[in-house]
Amino acid sequence: MAAENEALLRFISANRQVPDGSSLSVEFERLRQIAEVRQGVVSALAQAYEQARIEEVRNTPVLAILDPPEATATKLGRTRDALIWVVIGFVLAVSFAVGREALVHERARDPEGWRQMQSRLQRGVRSLVPGRRASGT
Repeated sequence: MAAENEALLRFISANRQVPDGSSLSVEFERLRQIAEVRQGVVSALAQAYEQARIEEVRNTPVLAILDPPEATATKLGRTRDALIWVVIGFVLAVSFAVGREALVHERARDPEGWRQMQSRLQRGVRSLVPGRRASGT
């Protein structure tokens, strides 16, 4: 566009007076029409660009919160859950320790009964393993 406008300006400055019907007037009209067409194209593109920007803003989704959430996550809830799991872990650990002590005490009180119970347990476990048979009775 700038090149056509410059060419038109150079032509006008070089030819201050253009008589009607001459080849200079035809050249002047041709350059003027090219400049007008280019100006129209630039205007149309600028208008289309602005229209696209307006449509983009119009088509942007708008989110509106109608009702606030009813059950929100709070730090207190997470702390309470963690405390419950700590208590459960403590109860399991104490149960395991008490059970182990009871087994140690029973083994010390009746060694022969302990050996019999251990051999029965081993046979039972072996019978559960695929491809192995329980040995002995």
